[in-house]
Amino acid sequence: MSNQTLFLIMGISGGLLIFTIIAYLIMKKAVDKTDIKHIKQLKEGTKEKKYTSDVIYQKLYILFLKIPGLKRYLRKLRRKLEIISIDDEYLTRRQAAKVISEAIIIIVPLTILIIILTHDNMLLMSILLLFEIFLIETIMEGKVDKLDTKLLKQQLDFFAEIRHAYHEYNMVEEAIYEVSQNDQLEVSRQGEKIYEILISDDPETELEKYYDVAPNSYLKEFAGISYLTREFGDRTDSNRSIFVLKKSK
Repeated sequence: MSNQTLFLIMGISGGLLIFTIIAYLIMKKAVDKTDIKHIKQLKEGTKEKKYTSDVIYQKLYILFLKIPGLKRYLRKLRRKLEIISIDDEYLTRRQAAKVISEAIIIIVPLTILIIILTHDNMLLMSILLLFEIFLIETIMEGKVDKLDTKLLKQQLDFFAEIRHAYHEYNMVEEAIYEVSQNDQLEVSRQGEKIYEILISDDPETELEKYYDVAPNSYLKEFAGISYLTREFGDRTDSNRSIFVLKKSK
């Protein structure tokens, strides 16, 4: 490899690194000032936030779609994220852009380091650069798994709140609707979807569709029990409620 080609590769990699660092610093600064900006927005009323992490991630998503190499990873990633952030395109784009951005922050410096250290050994350089492809996949899988784990942890409190709400309303769909009003939680979107299924004209068909896209088996089971409870009432077995899985008083 000629020195001119090496310098060109290093220049491109350096440019990508600088762009990534600047974008990261802007997002970090925006997140740190979220509370201050929120207070100013309440005071000023009509002023609009121009640089928030959400806006930056949406713009980065559009930028990544224009880059051939990243476009493939972005589409593959969003297919997995769509299951978690069901029917929420804005959140799906934000999560996908965030994961790709974090991967770039790791991959770009690593690529520069590999090129510098192995520019005299093309075979070793090629092997290490190919290894980065596997590393990117691993990073993305890890980020998605982290979101899956977060969803599972949220379900613990979600199901507990559903039980309390069901005792209050004695209507499964109303209980789910009430508890699903927290828009900040990923599990709330699943609850809203289940609520929409229960009140739809053909809940049985919609339920079958949900089984194909539900993030985990616990939500599948919950959706099925909710449907049966709404259609046929809450049955008891040995003084235990099937829906709330709790001894009746």
